[in-house]
Amino acid sequence: MQEAGDDMSDYEMVKDNLDGFHGQACLIKHKGGYFVVSSVVAYSGFETLVFKANKDGEVSSWCDVAGGRGMDRQNAINDLIYSKKV
Repeated sequence: MQEAGDDMSDYEMVKDNLDGFHGQACLIKHKGGYFVVSSVVAYSGFETLVFKANKDGEVSSWCDVAGGRGMDRQNAINDLIYSKKV
């Protein structure tokens, strides 16, 4: 699913609307790795975080690698793409 302003050459949307997550989550592939992008309303407000995952969308580490408070999904994906963490 492509959103306005996406540069799909940097990542691939594998699956949108993943089951088993609070809020909304999708699975993307970037640089050969898989990541869950999860958007929720947390105690501190709206946030979107990115977690390392496997090809089935199972999170392998709950230590976020990108995203943050107030970010929408595309901003969090851009944070991942341009981050030096991955």
